[in-house]
Parts: sequence; C-alpha cells; structure tokens
Amino acid sequence: MNELRDFYATFMVRHGLIREEVDLLQGRISKSIFVRHYWSPAIKELRHRVFKALQELKQTTLS
Repeated sequence: MNELRDFYATFMVRHGLIREEVDLLQGRISKSIFVRHYWSPAIKELRHRVFKALQELKQTTLS
C-alpha cells in the first residue's frame, strides 16, 4: 500500500501538483506554519488539475 501512495504522490508532483497539495489529498497535515495558518488552496482549480492528472494516469496504466 505504501508503494502505491508513493507512486501516486510522485505521479501527481510530476504532473503539476505541489507537495502541499499532494499532502492534502493524502490526508497529511504539514507542521509548516505557512501551511497551517496561511495557505489556502484553490479547491476548484486543484480539482481540475487532479482530474487532468488522473486522466493521464489512466492512459498510462491502460496502454
């Protein structure tokens, strides 16, 4: 299971997400003051980029 999470995280970072976004998607909470108090992700835009990356992942795994 850990290898799958690693693969997913790496794939998402390589396809445009930043580490903080991947951490958010995987349920991790950063200890960073910036992330805890100031970072406000644009959820709609993040959703669009995640779905785009997932489509690429689907294409990669099915070919």
